[in-house]
Amino acid sequence: MLLKSVLKDKIKKRLINIRDLRLYYLIVCEGAKTEPNYFESIKKELPVGLLEIKIEGTGRNTLGLVKHAKILGEKSTRKFDKIWVVFDRDSFPERNFNPFCSLFVKKQLKMDQIE
Repeated sequence: MLLKSVLKDKIKKRLINIRDLRLYYLIVCEGAKTEPNYFESIKKELPVGLLEIKIEGTGRNTLGLVKHAKILGEKSTRKFDKIWVVFDRDSFPERNFNPFCSLFVKKQLKMDQIE
């Protein structure tokens, strides 16, 4: 009995110091079906337990996607290691697409800077 108690205490101490090495990703897509289906297929090919990926398809425009991704990240009980926003260039007029991309590329804007 004493040996069992000692072993349980040692196991508990070891488990306390173990951290979760899994990475958590959020992928927010422009398309409601096609893009999420692509990512779901890729997700099935990944080793189990390495990544946890949440995929959400929306019908939003470029900036709307980013704002929606930010809201999802903030409301989630899980902190995401990476948040990806996926959209097609051909779905938006150039006047909407180019300024949006320059916000992130030239200024290296971060998610927490989006309002």
